Amino acid sequence: QYNQIATYRIQNNNGFLRQSSIVGTGGTNPIQAVVTASGTYVYVLNYGTGTAAAHQPSSIALFSIGGHGGLTYQTSFTPKGFNTKNIVISGNFLYALDEFAPGPGGPGPGGIQSYGDISAFSIDGATGRLTAIPNTQQTDSNNLPLFYFPVGTNPTWLSLSGAYAYVAEQGPVGSKNPD
Repeated sequence: QYNQIATYRIQNNNGFLRQSSIVGTGGTNPIQAVVTASGTYVYVLNYGTGTAAAHQPSSIALFSIGGHGGLTYQTSFTPKGFNTKNIVISGNFLYALDEFAPGPGGPGPGGIQSYGDISAFSIDGATGRLTAIPNTQQTDSNNLPLFYFPVGTNPTWLSLSGAYAYVAEQGPVGSKNPD
C-alpha cells in the first residue's frame, strides 16, 4: 500500500518490533514523522507529488495517539513555502524547512523565491493544532508581517538545539566554495 504510517510496539526487554497498526498518512509521499514530547500527537510530513522542478506545496498531517499507539487522523496544515525538506519540534513549536520561500514576483518558476524559508508554528497542547507564527521583523509589499523566516539558497536540513536553529544550505546551483 502507498502513503501509510505504520505503528510498531517496541518490546522493552529485547527491542523487538511488532507491528500494531497501519493508517493512511493524510497526504502523498510521506517522508518524516515526529512525535510531541508528551507522546500525544504525531505530525507526518507529506512531501507531495511535486519534483524539484514542480515546487509542490507539502502538507503536515496531525494524528492523535490512542491506545496501543493507534493513530487517528485529525487535520492537515500547509507550510508557507514549497518542497518542505523536514520538520522539527521544540517544546510547543514546530518548524518546517522549505526549499523555496513563497513570494509573488520571485525569480523562480511560479513566482517563488530563489532562497528557502522556515515556516514556524505554535502547537496547541490541548488539540495538537498548529498556528502559523508571523515574522514581525520582516514585512511584505503591503507592510504586513511575513508568515515565514527566510534562509539561504538550497537548504537541505533543519536541526534545533536549545535556543538555536541550524540549517544546512548547499548554496546556489553551480557555485563553488572557496578553498
